[in-house]
Amino acid sequence: MNKIVAYRTHIEIYDYNLGDAPTIEKTFSIYDMTYHKRFPKGMIYDKEKKILYLPRGIDLDFLSRVFSSDPVIDYDVDPYKSIGQINLKYKPRDETQSEAIRFMISSGKYSYNKHYPMLCVNLNTGKGKTYCAIATTAFLQLRPIVITDSVGWLEQWKKFFIEYTDISADEIYLISGAPSFMKLMNRDVSKYKVILSTHSTLRSIGDSKGWETVSDFFKYCNIGIKFYDEAHLNFDNMFQIDCYSNTYLTYYLTATPGRSDMAENNIYRLYFKNVPSIDLFNRNEDPHTKYAAIRFNSMPSPVEATECKNNYGLNRIKYTDYLIHNENFLKLLYILVDAAIRKPGKSLFYIGTNEAILEVQKWIYENFPELINQVGIYTSIIPSELKAEQLSKKIILTTTKSAGAAMDIKGLTETVNLAEPFKSRVLAQQTFGRTRDVNTIYKDIVDDGFYYTRKFYEYKKPVFSKYATKCVEVNMNANTLDSKLSEVENARAKLIQPMIFMNQYEINS
Repeated sequence: MNKIVAYRTHIEIYDYNLGDAPTIEKTFSIYDMTYHKRFPKGMIYDKEKKILYLPRGIDLDFLSRVFSSDPVIDYDVDPYKSIGQINLKYKPRDETQSEAIRFMISSGKYSYNKHYPMLCVNLNTGKGKTYCAIATTAFLQLRPIVITDSVGWLEQWKKFFIEYTDISADEIYLISGAPSFMKLMNRDVSKYKVILSTHSTLRSIGDSKGWETVSDFFKYCNIGIKFYDEAHLNFDNMFQIDCYSNTYLTYYLTATPGRSDMAENNIYRLYFKNVPSIDLFNRNEDPHTKYAAIRFNSMPSPVEATECKNNYGLNRIKYTDYLIHNENFLKLLYILVDAAIRKPGKSLFYIGTNEAILEVQKWIYENFPELINQVGIYTSIIPSELKAEQLSKKIILTTTKSAGAAMDIKGLTETVNLAEPFKSRVLAQQTFGRTRDVNTIYKDIVDDGFYYTRKFYEYKKPVFSKYATKCVEVNMNANTLDSKLSEVENARAKLIQPMIFMNQYEINS
């Protein structure tokens, strides 16, 4: 009989041999179509200790039935200490933030949350998840660790802790790399009220020195709170940390609680099935961006349509390469770029591959010479030290992977899903959330020439219906496309000098 022990953020099943529970192993694994085998996801097996690790959010009754064993709840917790009084400089800016904080500190109608060690805070982009987390820290007076995807995000957290509270820079320790991690393990941590770390550093330490080292780290630093920023990212590493820490309270912060891949998303939902969550989206007040589906037909030949398929549906890489060389697409691109440079603010264009991005940039420079040095590229092909500069450009070319969930591009007034087809509703919400100001627009280019791109559009409609101020559909058939192109070309022919670009803040001032 297997012994089942439920800890604060994970479950351990002892005396387990692979194959003992096929249903569990299949549930927490993903089938890889390339290798034709399943790989664990949300499940860890320690072969030497014969322990199976599972997420804490799954039903204990279900495990009891599977293993014919009653689960034991372990109430032990990693050591933690008070870090003393922290004063907030600002009150919550609205009732949404106040409600979120009440949820996080288990106050009022949320008092029952005191029985839960894990809480999900799903606040829409721009609603102030960071402030709510900092306010929660001030109220609970426990040392937090904020775990994020990048050093850049850590710097933002450090900035906001200093801005929102009376915590000084010297009281914040930022971990970015193994040396800074090991240095902290040999210091008196009592002087630090906040610890900040990247996922990659903790993963590197766990992989190189053993995850018990990460476990020891949480105990040594007397961590009382874990905050996962953008908790839908780094899912595997988040689970590893949850398995090797027993923190008093853990908060999962994200605007989009889910994974883009459907199979992964099913596991993600199981992870948080029994974890209390709050979602304070207000349909009447929160939407600030208009959605426009621009439908055109690239008119693929039978051969082209076939070449853009694979055994699993649409071959996105081949489709993207096909699209950026398509005549009708280039006509539409001309119209879109002209519209972008005529409006205040910046435009973000999503394109599926780095190769396609470089070709589109070259095409824009050839057809819109006034945009030379005004088209930025924000992907892995640009060195980290140059990326900030790219975000200052009039038009920014990127991929959905590169323009991460927490990215805030100042002055962004338009997002265009130009040439990166996807089905995921989670990704649709994430890309839609890039524009954070009022009176902004999201343009979704829909190619009616392909079955899958039409289906993707239909599948994502509910997301935009919920989060957009208004949804419109613009049909650019062949005649309309040619007529509009001629109109734009005639207008540009009358220009006697290059356009001068100003961001929206310069115009408003």
